[in-house]
Amino acid sequence: MTKTFMGPVKMIEPCEVIDTIMAMAEEGKRLLTSFEMIDGPTLAERWKLKPGWVRKQTGALADPLPHVKLGRYVRFLWDSPELNRWLLSRYRR
Repeated sequence: MTKTFMGPVKMIEPCEVIDTIMAMAEEGKRLLTSFEMIDGPTLAERWKLKPGWVRKQTGALADPLPHVKLGRYVRFLWDSPELNRWLLSRYRR
C-alpha cells in the first residue's frame, strides 16, 4: 500500500511530490527548505514587535500570519514570498 500526501484538491502520490520539487529546483525556484526557519520571538525581534503580537497574529481568523506548524511548535519562513506578501498588505503610506 502506497502512502499519499493530502493536497488541497486531490490525493498526490509521493513520487509526484518529489518530481515537483525536483522540477522547481531545476527551474531555479526557491524551495521551502531554502528559507531560514525562525521562531516567533526571533520574528518579533526582527520586526521590532512584541512576541505576544506575533503569536496573536498566527491565530487570527481573517488573514493569519503565514506560519508552519510542527507539532506544538510554530515557525516562520524568513524572507518567504508569503511572509513578505502578508507584511506588504499591511503597509500604508
